[in-house]
Amino acid sequence: MLQILIGQGAMALFLALPAVTESPSLPYARRLRKAQQPGSLPVFSASMPDLSAPSANSLLASYIGQVRVRVGGLLLHDGGLLLAAHQGLLPEGSTFWSPPGGGWQFGESLHEALVREFEEETGLAVRVGRFLHLYEFRRDGLQALELFFEVVPTDGAAPVPRLGHDPEHSADAQLLAGLAWFTPRQLLALPPAQVHPVLRGLLSIDDVFVPQLRFEG
Repeated sequence: MLQILIGQGAMALFLALPAVTESPSLPYARRLRKAQQPGSLPVFSASMPDLSAPSANSLLASYIGQVRVRVGGLLLHDGGLLLAAHQGLLPEGSTFWSPPGGGWQFGESLHEALVREFEEETGLAVRVGRFLHLYEFRRDGLQALELFFEVVPTDGAAPVPRLGHDPEHSADAQLLAGLAWFTPRQLLALPPAQVHPVLRGLLSIDDVFVPQLRFEG
């Protein structure tokens, strides 16, 4: 069984491979479909136009006009990469997938910030490994410098993530909307705009470890 956690309140969908199911009770689920190769992780992409949810502007209001430093963790397991789904970043309710992580707070080291943020969002205790990517982001009043590190579970066991929350936002105004494992092939099947730029175009899982420095022109 692969467990994918979706939405506020940590609703869980259990997908038994290779069967594929769609639930009419989840109007925001645009598609749930398996990869073409038997036994691989299922492709999961979702769009969440929940009319009761806060607007994108209200979700991002506290970040507009500020320069932020963010840290993200790249956790691999069985050829898959753990990613977090975010709402409010793309038009028409589209989901944006990026490595779990968040903002660097005063008094923390970058490693401490990543350990804290990763546990808040995924429930997993990790230790930080190699520094891999740097990405400069500027768009629509938002500005951030993002630093991505390799992370591994502290206990060495197979990771079993559970959807957490962002304490910077109230329970009914969460940017964090889901967690899922993706292979490079499955990431390539998603619209590029729904995948963080440092993960676009991956051809193999080893490409995750090719360092990137991306600056705005």
